[in-house]
Amino acid sequence: MIFINIHHLLNEYRPHQARESLILMMQDQVERSRAETRGIREMKEKVETILEGLSQANVDDTSGDVVRETLPEEGADIWEELEKEFS
Repeated sequence: MIFINIHHLLNEYRPHQARESLILMMQDQVERSRAETRGIREMKEKVETILEGLSQANVDDTSGDVVRETLPEEGADIWEELEKEFS
């Protein structure tokens, strides 16, 4: 009889356990979505910074080469990465 009562109590607990499991899974999903959104926003800011640097760059009309001396020092690493990517 004790085994039957314990089995009944466990079955009574299952809906609560399922609800709590769903809550945890949904919280994880929301946190992953927020992290992805943060990553996208950070990348957007980086791209905007790169585009600002590119718009401020002077281009030599005869050769089409960018004159780097006019760019700030923090943009030098961006130019190096761009050259690696597109060279």
